[in-house]
Amino acid sequence: MNLLNIEGVEISYFNYAKRIGGFFMPLNERPLTVLDLTFCIEGEMHYIYNGDHIILHPDDGILMLPGSFRERYESDIPIRYASINLIFENEQVFDFDGYLPKVVNSDILFMLDLMKKDFATVSPCRKQKGLSSFSYIYNHIFDNLCNVENSHIRALKQYIADNLCNNITLSELANHVHLAPQYISLLFKKETGLTITQFILNRRIDKAKMMIITTNDPVQVIAEKSGFTDYCYFSHAFKKVTGISPRQFRSDNSKKSELRQGFFQ
Repeated sequence: MNLLNIEGVEISYFNYAKRIGGFFMPLNERPLTVLDLTFCIEGEMHYIYNGDHIILHPDDGILMLPGSFRERYESDIPIRYASINLIFENEQVFDFDGYLPKVVNSDILFMLDLMKKDFATVSPCRKQKGLSSFSYIYNHIFDNLCNVENSHIRALKQYIADNLCNNITLSELANHVHLAPQYISLLFKKETGLTITQFILNRRIDKAKMMIITTNDPVQVIAEKSGFTDYCYFSHAFKKVTGISPRQFRSDNSKKSELRQGFFQ
């Protein structure tokens, strides 16, 4: 893997703020011309990145590369987030992109606060200081991804995302990363705080929430597309995770219909 080379790099945009209401950013008609690194600090953020549905929860991030396509929709839940855009004079090779689960820690929050203070000044060095802070943040994430155990967890999460609608067994997950089933169960719980079963359930509920917001499919169809074979179980699990039923969730989000119109066009 390659560390970020900041020679010939410029920060074109930085924002670290709290937003009360949601907004909709339509799909780029052209590929991104910048690198976009965004962190969700509080709330929930919804993206479509190169056709993949990604939901950011607190402490999650997303890295979107130049040449990619993104679409963003945020709910009415207040959010606090940080977004950094970079322009590159020279071509860069990136070893990772997309969803970055649970990457925000005290070190990254400190550097984001530092960048916010630097960009609030009129100092001619503010962008250079900000670039140094970004370099630390990026390489901090890089170091974590280089960790062998983290790479196993990342591979498991990607496999789950790719097979969310299928019946996922512990044995096939273990075979995918070439580790013992008992070991990946312990490792996954240690690294994420969730059992594999809980993680799969949460991701299926996330997918269902996205489809309820962005499509007119019947809830029963959404349950099946989200990987649930039993609608009663889906409805019970959805309410347990979100606090409301799927139909109430759709009703509460009906005022967003104008934003949702054409979301997948």
